[in-house]
Amino acid sequence: MKKLMENLFFKYFKEISDIPRQSGNEKKISDYLVEFAKQRNLEVIQDEYLNIIIKKKATKGYEKVPGIILQGHMDMVCVKNIDSNHNFEKDPIRLQVIGDKIYATDTTLGADDGVALAYSLAILDSNNLNHPMLEIVMTTQEETTMNGAINLDISALNGKTMINLDSNRDDELLVSSTGGIIINQILNIEWVNLDERYLAYEICVGGLIGGHSGEEIHKQRGNANKILAKVLDNLNKTFDIYINDINGGTSSNAIAREAKAVIYIYEEQIEQIENLLKDIEKEIQNEFKIVDDKVTINIQNKNISSKKVFSKKNVNDLIDAIILMPDGVQSMSNTVEGLVESSNNVGTIRRDTNKVTIESEIRSCVKSKRYDIESKIEKISKLLNLNYSTRDPYPEWNYNDQSIIQNVFKDSYKELLNKDINIKAVHSGLETGIFIERIPKLDIIAYGPNAYELHNPKEHLYIDSCFKAWDVLVKTLENTIKYY
Repeated sequence: MKKLMENLFFKYFKEISDIPRQSGNEKKISDYLVEFAKQRNLEVIQDEYLNIIIKKKATKGYEKVPGIILQGHMDMVCVKNIDSNHNFEKDPIRLQVIGDKIYATDTTLGADDGVALAYSLAILDSNNLNHPMLEIVMTTQEETTMNGAINLDISALNGKTMINLDSNRDDELLVSSTGGIIINQILNIEWVNLDERYLAYEICVGGLIGGHSGEEIHKQRGNANKILAKVLDNLNKTFDIYINDINGGTSSNAIAREAKAVIYIYEEQIEQIENLLKDIEKEIQNEFKIVDDKVTINIQNKNISSKKVFSKKNVNDLIDAIILMPDGVQSMSNTVEGLVESSNNVGTIRRDTNKVTIESEIRSCVKSKRYDIESKIEKISKLLNLNYSTRDPYPEWNYNDQSIIQNVFKDSYKELLNKDINIKAVHSGLETGIFIERIPKLDIIAYGPNAYELHNPKEHLYIDSCFKAWDVLVKTLENTIKYY
């Protein structure tokens, strides 16, 4: 690790990993970027949303080349292993090198989108590169609301060409991405009291891989929230169960790895229930035996004196709602082979005082398909007495067949590596669609090094790929003088 720190990219990747930057908690990393710019006498703007714009003048000979915007986001998805005591509000991400990869210790790595930060800082700190005027744009809350990009004052930007650095395959150039929206369904709890014959038990679903709800949705991994609903549905059909609490998943854009519910049952039923859960566990393990074969379903006594639980109608409506919710791939593209066209991810279930909130994220590169899924979920909500609302829509980024920066990049890649780069559309939501809407005729591409298992603690970054992507990015900036 020490030798890697001699390279500017890895030096800055380590520095930003030491700074907590969970979505909504970006003040420290934003201030760090301000200080970085000031120390180098670079123009810097920090707005009320903590977005950062840093400007660097063109190098000699590139003064007349149109400026380039390098864009990414400073926040990260914060997920940890269930037995980790990591505190994302104050603890640094503990990096470890295993072979040719960088991992975090028991948490997400934050390569999404620490890569953009590290590349941008390395470029700003380098004095031996050839490039046009650069505008570094780092936004906040990309992983949750995209409020940073939505509220950025674009009047501060002069560039009409953008290289987004929120991509994770070094042999793919992204030229299109999906749009999406967050769905909230709220069940208002009707509390009832049980008699003393009922005891509390906690059912836990775990052992799942999880992952990015765009990048990994086509892999058909298990969703802990959906599995928990299946478990509860089976128990509810056979036994007289009640629910006191339910929680699952970590964010709308991560496939749920763990979920749990506190149920009340007669003590004499526990042996039968344990046997049924073993059978269900085997069924689930068989269902996901190729893609997610380590799922576990456990039950344990919960020492709770209260006999306060959801009403039976609440129990039935809640289970039915989660069971009926569309989850995973909903349609495949007819125009781009292998591209997921639309999906939904049942991301989180939260019980908060007197309500249960189910949060999902719909993604689609076709608006009508997104509306179809929205309509289905809204009708489910209406039938089962759940309040329905939407928030944080973000637009898709459509392919531009007149792009100049695509040609610059493709030629630079071939010049360096003597092969063609793959042109790719992706089923993940980038901020590119927001910038396209706000800056007419903005010419955008997206690129980055190999990073896998985003949004879960197995996230890792390939070291050699970081060097490769750096060389391609630098060559692209250098070659702009040939095209503009």
